[in-house]
Amino acid sequence: MDYNTLLEKLEMDNSADFQYFEDVANLMELEEIVEFEDMYRLFKEADLEKLSELFKEYFKEISECLNDEYSEEKDLLLKFNDELMESIENLIEKDDRDSQEYNKFVEQLHNFRNWYATEPVVKISLSREESEFEGSFCQGIFYIRENEFNNSKDRNTIVFNRSSY
Repeated sequence: MDYNTLLEKLEMDNSADFQYFEDVANLMELEEIVEFEDMYRLFKEADLEKLSELFKEYFKEISECLNDEYSEEKDLLLKFNDELMESIENLIEKDDRDSQEYNKFVEQLHNFRNWYATEPVVKISLSREESEFEGSFCQGIFYIRENEFNNSKDRNTIVFNRSSY
């Protein structure tokens, strides 16, 4: 996928449009690899303080759906969020998008996002379809949330492969 395709999938005209919670969710949950260069361009014009706020909100929301059964997964998300917030704070302090801090921030987010959205690290059994498949961490969270919303006896089974993180 190239940069213009990424913008199209995120429903944006340019990177300055990256300013809403939905933009973070769409990026994080896109089930395709996003190239480093494209992510680098995407955040080049974005408001860093707004980005910090949006990512903090995103990780808070998705971690809140994880109950005690998924405490390791919740800890992983919160730890990554803390690291990401530290990178963004350092970047805001330097205010230099050509700096090593900017590269570190983009690399950190790029690697995590691609793992989170595309790597098969969870086994999911859909009760309504009696099927089983491997999915991404992000898909696992989706089905955990679906269980919460449906709150029925007909629940999906989600088993994370903890050795993968």
